[in-house]
Order: sequence, then C-alpha cells, then structure tokens
Amino acid sequence: MSVGVATDSSAGRPLPWAGHGRRLVIALVLLVLTVGSVALQAQQSAARHGRLSADEHAYLRLARDVVNRGNWGDLGLKQPFRWAPGAPTLFAAAAEVTGHPVDRHSAHDAQVVVGALLVPSVFLLGLLLTGPGPALAGATAAAIYVPLARATATAGTETLGALMITLAAAALVLSLRRDARRPAARFALAGAVLGLATLVRGDLVPVALLLPVAVAVALARVATPRSGLRAGVAMLLGAVALLAPWSLFASAHAHRFVPVTDGGAANLFIGTDLPADGTLFGVKRQFAAETRIAHPAVRHVKTFALREQLVLDAVARRYRGRGREAALTAAARDNLRRYALGHPLAFAGMEARKLWRMWGGPYAGTEHRLGAAVSWEHRALAALAFVGLLAGAIVTGDLALILLATFVALTTAVDVAFVSEARHNVRLMPVLLAAGAAGWWLAARRAPWNPRRRAGASGPTTPAAIGPRPHRA
Repeated sequence: MSVGVATDSSAGRPLPWAGHGRRLVIALVLLVLTVGSVALQAQQSAARHGRLSADEHAYLRLARDVVNRGNWGDLGLKQPFRWAPGAPTLFAAAAEVTGHPVDRHSAHDAQVVVGALLVPSVFLLGLLLTGPGPALAGATAAAIYVPLARATATAGTETLGALMITLAAAALVLSLRRDARRPAARFALAGAVLGLATLVRGDLVPVALLLPVAVAVALARVATPRSGLRAGVAMLLGAVALLAPWSLFASAHAHRFVPVTDGGAANLFIGTDLPADGTLFGVKRQFAAETRIAHPAVRHVKTFALREQLVLDAVARRYRGRGREAALTAAARDNLRRYALGHPLAFAGMEARKLWRMWGGPYAGTEHRLGAAVSWEHRALAALAFVGLLAGAIVTGDLALILLATFVALTTAVDVAFVSEARHNVRLMPVLLAAGAAGWWLAARRAPWNPRRRAGASGPTTPAAIGPRPHRA
C-alpha cells in the first residue's frame, strides 16, 4: 500500500541542495541564526527576576519528586495529574544529566537547549515544504521572535511544546512525500510524534484524535478512499500507542479515566463562564466571596491572588454529592446550556474575544510585561504568516499546507473553547512561521508575473510535477 501524494510543493521531491558550497553557506547561516536565538534567550532570561507561576511551581515539584522519590505526585500537590508529564520529565532528566538539583536554574538550562533546537526544526519543516530559501526565512523569523525567547526563561511547557509541535508537523509533511516507502509507517511515526507533543501539552488530545481524520479525508480526495483510511488509521494508532501507557498509569493512580491530564473539566468551566468572560480572573472575581467564606485564612488575600484550586473548590461545592471533577463537568455543562443556548450572540462574542486574546498579543511570560515593539512584532509576523499559509493553501491547493492549516485551526479551536491566553499562541508560532514563508513562496510561483509560471504553461515543469506518479492503493 502506498499513499504518497504529488502536491504542488517540493514536499514530494528530493531535498534541493545544489553543491557543497551552497550547502556550507546555508549551514553557516543556520548556525548564526541558532547562536543569535540562544543569545536572545539569554538576554530575556537575564531580564526576568519575578516570581514563579503556580504552574511553574507544579512542574518543578513534580520533577523534584521524580528525581528524589522515583514517584509522580509530590505530597503537596492535591491533583498531580492535572499537569502533563512532558516538562517535569525534561527537568528531571536535565537534573540527572548535570547532577544539579531541580530548580528554576537547571530548568532554564534545559529550556535553552530545547530553544536552541527550535530554529533548525523550523528550517527542517520549511525545507520539507519548499526549499532552503523559504526555510531560512521561516527560521530567521523564529530566531528573532522575542516571545519564544521569553518562554525559555520560564519553567513552563511553551518551549518544549513548540519544539514537539514543530517536529510533529515536520513528520506529517514527511509522510506526505510521494516517494515514500512504507508510507503507513511514516504516518504512524507522525502520529507518534504528535502523541509525544500531547504528553507535553494535554490540550492537544482532541487534536491528536481529529487530525488523523483530516489526513484520511484529504488523502481520500487526492488518492483513494482506501489509502486515506489506512493513512488516518496508522496515524491515529501511532498517537494512541504513545499516549496509552501514560493514560493507563495516570488513570490507575487517579482512580478515574485520565487521557493525559485531569484538568479539562476545570478549564472548560472557566472557558464557558459568560459572566467571567471566559477568564480565570473573572471566575475568581465571581466566586471570591464564596471562597473567602469557605477559607477564612484567605479573607485578606486580594482577588487576583486567590489560588485557582480554592476558587474551583467553591464552584464544586455547589454540586453536593459529586466528586470535584464530576462537579466541574456538571458546572461546565450548565454553562453551555445557560449561555451557549440561552444567550448565543453574547456567547459568540465571548468566543471572538477569546480568539483575540489568544492571537492578538504576544506571550509575555509570568511577569506580563512586554513593550509595544514586541507586541507589534508578534502581530506583524503572525499576520504575515497566516496570510502566507492561507494564500499558499488556496492558490496552489498544496496538501501539506492545507493539513498544517488544519493543524493550527484545530489547536486554536480547542484553546478558544477552553481557557484562551496568549501563551497558547507561542507554541504554534514556529509551525506558522515556517508554513507562512512556504505559502508565500508557493503562491508567488503561481503569480501571473512569474516567468517560470508562463514557461510552465505548455506542460509540467515544477520538480513536484515531473517525478514518477504515486502508486495507488
């Protein structure tokens, strides 16, 4: 069985190296970009002196627990499976390798290594999509993108999530190459890498289940339904194979089904609470009085500083006789019935604001302070990348770009449905930058003023069109 597909991009042809001299120049440019990215990360790290967020504390405590006790779930964490295992495992591994204790400094060292791999990963994705020129353009944008550098100064999941999502996108594009041998294995590998990304960011679970469906439908249209089905099943099985061991372990210890994390009900409640405008601070403000009544020790704590767990406990107490997770699930269901069905226009307005909250501004780390220049850098790069990706996908019908656009859209939809914040865009930006640069290049090749397009009017001349036709299942 073969499901290789000829597209209008060079994803289906050998990588376009043209001699050792050109290869050396590209390697040197890529090295300079990587070193510059690391320098920017160091500058952003030196500028951070603030406190750790609650999530950062949790990731470090979980990593410390793995190193010191060989267990998962520090005794001080009431819900250890609320957090995905990827980042704590990275921090624990870094401590074991270096011999340093698990703290924000050792975590930062691990983040810098991961961040340094992002630039060549973006280049690899761009190379698979088109060629070295657009790939270097995408890698350059990733190297100068300040929010990515800011993310490495934290002990969060944004940097590792960005790397794994970029590698998952590259594996997907690689599986679409029409010269692929054992294509089912390549789609299974793409699913496995997506599964690894999901172990870093638990909110990717719906994407890991839905993206194989999109792959199956897309390939069924350009190849055969049987080829599409086999590719989609292989990709889904690859993802499930990576997720299943952790899910079985977490479910057994939590005594309930845990796909990757068990924080989905809480996030869905927050994201569907119209009076709170779908924000955690709005929920804190809404339930501050009930929280202080139940916990007199926090009666003098400012509303924004109230612990999320205590506030959500106050929400859960409204549903007596149910466990916390079941109570929050019921509360989210009530929100959907009361607001999504009862006030659909207002609810749709909230979702639009959540979409802007995700993409309209840059990730600023825990301290939430970035200048206007960085905000406009983010908006300019994101807008150019979005337009390039859509233009390339629409003008050329390139299958790889269409599936990457679907990947970004699915991830955005999941984040907007739950708690939508600017930190959710930073892990998608590397894929968007690589795909956007490729899209601009592919769309320009189809432009009326392009002499190569006019020359190709008499027959197929693009490298993607010349090669052998793909085998059909």
